[in-house]
Amino acid sequence: MNNKNIQENRTQDMSKYLSSANAQLLNTLESEPNLQSYSINLDTPYFERAKDFFDCPFENWPTIVSSEFVSESQWINKEIVRIFKKVLVNFRSQIKSYAALKEDNELIEQSIQNLSNYDDLLGLLLRLDLVISNETFKVIEINSGSSIGGWTMDFLEQDMQQRLAQLDTITPIAYRPILEGAMASLITAMEERLGEKQGNVFIYIDKLEESRLVDIKKIFEETAVKMNSQAQLIFFSTTKSIVQGEDGTVTVDGKKVGAMVFNGLSKRDITDETYLCLLDASYRNKMVFPDDMSFALFGAKHLFALVYEDYVQQSLSADERAFIHKYIPFTFKSNNRSVSWQGEVSTAKALLIQNKDSFVLKQAFSSSGKDVVIGLSSTDEEWENLVNELYDDEKWIAQQYFEPDAVEIFSYPFNMIKKSFVWGVFNFNTEYHGAFVRASFLDQDKVINSSRGAIDVAIFEESISKELV
Repeated sequence: MNNKNIQENRTQDMSKYLSSANAQLLNTLESEPNLQSYSINLDTPYFERAKDFFDCPFENWPTIVSSEFVSESQWINKEIVRIFKKVLVNFRSQIKSYAALKEDNELIEQSIQNLSNYDDLLGLLLRLDLVISNETFKVIEINSGSSIGGWTMDFLEQDMQQRLAQLDTITPIAYRPILEGAMASLITAMEERLGEKQGNVFIYIDKLEESRLVDIKKIFEETAVKMNSQAQLIFFSTTKSIVQGEDGTVTVDGKKVGAMVFNGLSKRDITDETYLCLLDASYRNKMVFPDDMSFALFGAKHLFALVYEDYVQQSLSADERAFIHKYIPFTFKSNNRSVSWQGEVSTAKALLIQNKDSFVLKQAFSSSGKDVVIGLSSTDEEWENLVNELYDDEKWIAQQYFEPDAVEIFSYPFNMIKKSFVWGVFNFNTEYHGAFVRASFLDQDKVINSSRGAIDVAIFEESISKELV
């Protein structure tokens, strides 16, 4: 097949979620060898400062999504948060035991009560991880809080924009800045929840010189100016300076906190007492705290199983059930004694052993691709042994496995190649705020995560609201 036919087929066979500009970009790269070996210049002060934030390699060219991708992502973001909030609030008494949470009942009850008081969920920072399988979105996980990754793609935008602008064969496209969206969401939350036009946003950064953070500070300042806000960004590196006053107000080194986010915080960095003070301040509307347990509950993997329980399904509307069945893979606890799937009822153990290739097992409290076992990648013996082992373990869930649709990208030095994508879709204050991708080779580990060799891909859009650029 000649190059012209390849290019025509690429355009005709394109997923509805990829822009025609994506096919144009691939066609251009295929026909212009001088562009193929281009790599982003990392020998600049800008990237020297930013490199500490990258936790895995990245592709030098973006993938461009369609307006259909954006509109459906917007719809999914709003609906999944609305439905999950409804389930958390209505079934609060079951959450602790069902999800095997370690926190005490009083704290969980207080967190869910607080969640029920949050009409607009201002301060919520989420990333939905999803695959597109047979042209359908499947949300496989939700990550909650200020430590969600993927926003580093913002540091590649300028270089990519300059190169894409030189290609007159590409339809006009734009990048939706993730970090700017997060900062704008925090400023909005301070203004609307606290009435603070001059609030201080504190970001905890561990072991990084402030000279490396000038670009983040610049993004914040430019965002504040766009929003006509006088909010200030302040970095701090020790949680020992956090103090809560009698009225619930929190200060750091004597400065009042309007919002607080953490980057790279581990349990050793913060005491339970300090964390509880921050929760108390958030619950009393004294500060915005994206790591508030009320928001963290959205990231509980057991929630995916809870929404499929019969008693929960019966409490939902027909439209809500249809949404769950379309966008959320069938999920259940690995220790369930009765599971109904495809018209048959069996134990979790029997169902998983008989349908190995249809499921993936996940440890509910792990992250970074750890403790994820895909049946399709396991031998019968390995799978059966694990299923038997987990039949009395409440911390694991089983989820229906959906093979990601292969997506063609340009990946030097392999040139045109198809990879498997996990899409990270950002949700700030329940609104869609851009996406990025982690991609792996089709014959690579089916657990697509940076810790397992995946590579980041920046996402551009064929159309975008001007106020978000």
